[in-house]
Amino acid sequence: MIENFTPPAYQNGETISAPELDNVFTAIHSVLEQIIEETPSTYAEQAAESAAAAAASAEAAASYEFTDPEVTGSITFAGTGNFIEGDFSNATEALRVKFRTTIENGNTFVGVVPNGSGSAAHSKYYSSSDTGNSSTLLVGTSDNNASIVVGKTGAGAYLPLNIYVAAVLALQFSDIDGTPKVQQGIRFGNTNVAASDVLNWHERGTFTPSVSGFSSAGVATYFNRIGRYRRFGNKVEIHIYLSWSAHTGLGDIYVDGLPFTALSATISALAVHYSGLNLGAGKQLSAAVSGNFNMVNFYACDPAGGSTIGVPMDSSVAYLSVNGTYEV
Repeated sequence: MIENFTPPAYQNGETISAPELDNVFTAIHSVLEQIIEETPSTYAEQAAESAAAAAASAEAAASYEFTDPEVTGSITFAGTGNFIEGDFSNATEALRVKFRTTIENGNTFVGVVPNGSGSAAHSKYYSSSDTGNSSTLLVGTSDNNASIVVGKTGAGAYLPLNIYVAAVLALQFSDIDGTPKVQQGIRFGNTNVAASDVLNWHERGTFTPSVSGFSSAGVATYFNRIGRYRRFGNKVEIHIYLSWSAHTGLGDIYVDGLPFTALSATISALAVHYSGLNLGAGKQLSAAVSGNFNMVNFYACDPAGGSTIGVPMDSSVAYLSVNGTYEV
């Protein structure tokens, strides 16, 4: 503001004296000095105020902060490339922004729904803020399948898909061809399934084999009494190792206590090796598991084509080893 100057009033035709003209020039000079002194400051303040107002307007247009709003109906975002932002990564997990139902003591389900006649809904996750060049994971469903898809955008890379349980890597799918790698093993349900293309059983363990006689089971004094098995699907693999110094049984020898009963109408031959078992002259020992039984039968076979007979109990045998597979 220009102060302390009142211009003199002159009428047309009046003559201005030299002293008065000097006064006018002095006054003009004073006014110019005030203009030079005050104008830059005033313009700077106005410019700063305008810039602050513009920044506030831009911020208000870009985001809106609110506390506990209640919205009826849908929320629609105008434009593209928008974000819902909050502290989703606070070091204290309890302080992170989360989704929660408004129903007291209710469960929370976050739904993703197609619009109108659309038939698919997915959520997509990016490994980088540069969403055009990122590794991605797509989880979703359509009208004919549900899927988990490892992908990428632009210069992003395909990643292996890992599944962790209690911080332990349980299953990994290769980023090259999707081949699964089971880190901790597979536990089957071990129930019989009729479908021919289902692998439904895997089990391994030990059992206690017993040497007995058909006429009288008797009691053995064992040096070694070992039985191991593994079942894979409907096949049972057994390993038996026995030796005894005395036995009170009578009749033909057999070994029972197998972990599973053999499938009916089957005979499964087994490999056998022995020492100290009396077969008779010219005979060879064979062993088999017959259907509907959980025992191994032994036979003295004639290589020349003679009759096959059972093997009588021997009171002392250095060792009898049986290995093979039977069907259940």
